This record gives sequence, structure tokens and C-alpha cells, in this order.
Amino acid sequence: MKRYKKTGLLIALAISIAAACSAQQNKFLFTTGIGLIKSPGGLSKVLHPSVAFNSGLEYTGKTNWFAQLTLDFNSLKYDQRKLDNGSPYLFQRTSSSLIQGAISGGYNIYFGRKWLISPYAGGGYLNIGEPRLVMKDDVVFRQEVTRQGGIFGKAGSRFGYKTKIKFLQTIYLDASWWQSPVEIQGARLQGLSLFVGTRMSM
Repeated sequence: MKRYKKTGLLIALAISIAAACSAQQNKFLFTTGIGLIKSPGGLSKVLHPSVAFNSGLEYTGKTNWFAQLTLDFNSLKYDQRKLDNGSPYLFQRTSSSLIQGAISGGYNIYFGRKWLISPYAGGGYLNIGEPRLVMKDDVVFRQEVTRQGGIFGKAGSRFGYKTKIKFLQTIYLDASWWQSPVEIQGARLQGLSLFVGTRMSM
């Protein structure tokens, strides 16, 4: 089942990239934003919302198709829920780093000259660290970070407003849902990402 899901994700990613690249490219745009990630269900007891940063490079065509390369740096509040071998303690009220790199393809839909909505889909690779408190002997404990990575798929949309300010050419709200087969404390890694950001011509 997991093999079919991975295959489907790769096919969807290839289609989105091909669709975006088939357009007549017009210009490069730089995007940057700040926001948070909200995890659902049981995962919300492990990962809690905290600050997230997003930056990207967008390639936009004259036909309004676009391709986007994004890199997200997320710092999540972390509570360990299951004991590990070699440690009699749960490590809680600490932080976990999540890095996501993705390629997405989408389409800009304009409403008048100022407003636009940009649905998109894609996927990429993520890497997350889980902090651990490991007992080395009767009196010595050491903090370690266990990292794991895997692919993920995402789909979302941006809602933007074009301004006359040179360094804030387009202000947008970006909302996306993403999911990965990577498991954290027995729960599949997934979440809702919300960002407020700007898009500027390079």
C-alpha cells in the first residue's frame, strides 16, 4: 500500500512540474513568509505549533502557470509520548526542528488587477529531529537528537493582493496540507501550514 502511495506521489509531482514548465516562462519571483504548523489528531500531543519560516523561488509563465521551489525551516514544540530503549524518561517541553524542501506547480487566477488566488500541488523531502534524554550511567544523562527523513506530498493555495510598494509587491496568505509516510511517536507526520508572506520580482 505504501509503495502505491509513493508511486502516486511521484506521478503527481512529475505532472505538476511538467505542467508548470510547459508554459512560456516570463520572470523569476522570490517569496518569503512566516507562519506556523498545526498537527492533527494524536500527533498534536507530540508536536505543538511554533514559529516557521518559508522562502522560495518562483518561475512564472505568461499563461499564469508557475513552478516553485520552496524551503521551510520549522521549530516545533515537542513532547515525547513513548519511552525508548535505554532511557527511563520522557523528554518533554523541548523543541524539534523540521526542514522541508519541495517543488510545486500551480496556476495564478486573477480577480481584477489587485487580487489573485494560486492553487498548487507538489511534493518533496523532509527531515525531522526528535530530542532524546539518554542515561549513560547512574548519574550522567546526555541529550541526543535522532533524525529521520522521507518524502511528502502537499496541496494548497495562496491568496494574494498586489501592492504598489516595491519591496512588498504581493502580500499573500498561504495555506497548505502536507503528509508523509514518516512516523513520529506512532503517528504519521502531517500537518496544516499557514504562512503570511510577500512575493517580489528579482
